[in-house]
Amino acid sequence: MENNPREIEHIKDRLDSGFDAVWVVCRSSEIQSGIQERMLENDLPKDSVAFRLFRRFCNKENSPSEPESSVFET
Repeated sequence: MENNPREIEHIKDRLDSGFDAVWVVCRSSEIQSGIQERMLENDLPKDSVAFRLFRRFCNKENSPSEPESSVFET
């Protein structure tokens, strides 16, 4: 995802369509921070959105073995 208004609409659409949670995978921490700020500005429920950096999925040592409960951590 990129840090632009369209991404917030995608998150909102998924939540509105009934998803219990949405994972947002970002290329950089700067993009992640920007999307998180936009989420807060748009009053979206942060407890339903999990953020991860793409690099976590590229390195087997760092890939998540189980879902994390904290949504605003990388």
